[in-house]
Amino acid sequence: MPPWRRPSTWAWLLGALFAVLLMLDVRERPRFEPDTWAVYGGAQATKACLASGQRPCPNVSYFPLFQYLVVWMAEALGASPEGAMRTLTALSVLSLLGLVVLGARWLAPRQGTGAAALFVLGTLASYGLWYARTTFNELPSALVALALAAVCVDGKRWWLVGPLALLTGLTKEVALPFVLWLGVWPLWRRTAGLKWAIALGVGALAGTIPGLLFNQFRFGTLGNTFLLDPILQAHGVALILRQSLAIWFSPSGGLLEVAPLAGLTVLGVAGWALARKDERSRGLWLLGLVGATTLGFARWFSPFGWWSWGPRLMLPWVPAMFLIALTHPGLPALLERRGVRLAAGVLALLAVSLNVFAIFGDGSYYGFFEHNRDVGPTPAIQADPDAYFRALEGLEWPKVHFWVVDLWRETLPTAGRRLWASGALAVLAVCWWWHAGLRKVEKA
Repeated sequence: MPPWRRPSTWAWLLGALFAVLLMLDVRERPRFEPDTWAVYGGAQATKACLASGQRPCPNVSYFPLFQYLVVWMAEALGASPEGAMRTLTALSVLSLLGLVVLGARWLAPRQGTGAAALFVLGTLASYGLWYARTTFNELPSALVALALAAVCVDGKRWWLVGPLALLTGLTKEVALPFVLWLGVWPLWRRTAGLKWAIALGVGALAGTIPGLLFNQFRFGTLGNTFLLDPILQAHGVALILRQSLAIWFSPSGGLLEVAPLAGLTVLGVAGWALARKDERSRGLWLLGLVGATTLGFARWFSPFGWWSWGPRLMLPWVPAMFLIALTHPGLPALLERRGVRLAAGVLALLAVSLNVFAIFGDGSYYGFFEHNRDVGPTPAIQADPDAYFRALEGLEWPKVHFWVVDLWRETLPTAGRRLWASGALAVLAVCWWWHAGLRKVEKA
């Protein structure tokens, strides 16, 4: 069959068109957050403190060491301040594309076209699109965590687990328990031995120690004094459970809304695996990752990540959980069902539309904790913690205003219409590839 007639060719071509338009939008309209300026300012403050010998170093914010490393490397290569910040956005969009390619290429030979296509749909049609334009560190961290999850599922390349554990720790200061939980799978199944355990332990420690030393440099203590501030913690079982449910089910941007295919697959497969004795260990492994991330972030005063579109703090771990879920041995047969494919295609079209509209919205949608039309302005937690969490409940479970509905009233600019159309075409092409792969239209 000529390449131009293969569904996979059109899936990759239209996906590439969507990626090019997304990169052009990132180049024209990078999103420089207040946090972006804080990272850049902290990078300059760090260099000044190193030159003067001042310890601890003031004006260095609580962000992970990795972001500062990127800024320093960009400056060393001659980048201007704006160029250094654009480097962070470029890293985000390239990481999103890397997630799609890595996940699809890894899943296709192991679980078939259906699993690979579902991963592509679930990753592109998600809130990762919004974060591809930002300087946040979530997407680079997600790419490294996905590679680590793939290596752990295989359980064979022990020499890769150490470097990947190190990189994951550098990108996220809170990564240590999640890295160890991912790495324990081959040991649990006894497909790896002492070399794996040593490489995992060394890599996890090597990824954690630089962050601790950086904290000592900037705060005068090994802990991150901002993240560990007692006033910024949620207290009480009821509050933590409410925030855990909001991370997944909130109508104001929960995971099932902004990343429906990934979220439904993860929760569905976890429950399915737990119900089957021969797959119960896989279900416990996946559910452990879901529970640890969800409960961990629900304990913070800002479970969605403050100014964010969807649960930003969960984003580094969602692709890894998605890939693990798609390795369930019973999934390929399920993905052959027409109803499953149709539902996935419809959800992908809705999700890609929602997230493209969010990119070109007026900006209020991502300010999750700042725009509360149900209960009024959100008070500062330091002033009145109880009032803050009451207002937060109104944001998570709105009774009057569902601001996501407003997205459909937006008028997209020309660039937005092109991005939305190319995204919809890419979704349809991936669905065609999925359908054709099941009917062996293409040669393996």
